[in-house]
Order: sequence, then structure tokens, then C-alpha cells
Amino acid sequence: MLFVVYYLSRPVPTVTYVTDYCRGVGHLIDGAQREIEVALFLMRYDDRNDCPQVLTRKLVEAKKRGVDVVVFLDDDSYNEGAITFLRENNVPVVVISSRLLHAKVVKADDCFVVGSHNWTWNAMHRNIEASIIVCNSSVIDAFFSGLKSIGG
Repeated sequence: MLFVVYYLSRPVPTVTYVTDYCRGVGHLIDGAQREIEVALFLMRYDDRNDCPQVLTRKLVEAKKRGVDVVVFLDDDSYNEGAITFLRENNVPVVVISSRLLHAKVVKADDCFVVGSHNWTWNAMHRNIEASIIVCNSSVIDAFFSGLKSIGG
């Protein structure tokens, strides 16, 4: 499940319930014009054609259209396929090995998704997950600044 929370100029946020994480995150990635930053514990990329692969390919498409894309992943062997695919397609990947990266965050321009979703089949189809989209970039900028100082 995905809760969409838009913090715009209103005093009270607008909240929308979206059941499809893949559709919501895919929409943010497709609409990004400046930057995308992703931090995940697990990102599965293999020969399946389901949500994790679709979202990972969308990151490559965004990079090809000129969006600044960077992915931070935990140093877990589960991520090897995604790391290889992204790097082969010129998407920078920072592997965090000094500490466990357990975050699940996607930032696209002024919006970000934070919650419990890894990019795995289980997260998309089996587990009970919850994430929110917030459109207020100042909240998440400090998080990615910290990751950049840890990862390189």
C-alpha cells in the first residue's frame, strides 16, 4: 500500500490512498526532470518482468533523458544484479558497506517516497508494506547529504 501525502501551500496536507506502490513510484520517476536519488536495503534485478525490474529500468530511462540519478544500496549480495545492470547503463551506484543501509527512500525532484518497501518481489506481492509520498524536498535533503558523506 502507498499513502500519498502532498505538502504544498495548503495548511493541511492532501492525503490520497494508492494501492500500487509500483505505479506511484513509477509516476514520480517518469516525471522527474532534475534529480532522482534512491536509497534501498534490497533492490532485486533479474530476468523477471515485475515491479522491481520495471522501476530499475525506469531509473536508466531517466538517466538517458538527462536526469541526475544516483542509487545507494546496502552491501548485500542480493543487490548484485541491480548494481551490475545500473552501472552498465551509466547510473552511479554507491554501495554502503561501512554500516547496514536499511533505508527505503526514493527522491524525485521535490517529492520523496519513504516507507518499508524494498524493490523485491516479496515486498511488492507478499509482504504487508506501507510507504508515503511527500512533496517537500527540504525534509529529505539532509538524509541524502548524510548518505553521500558515508558512501563516498
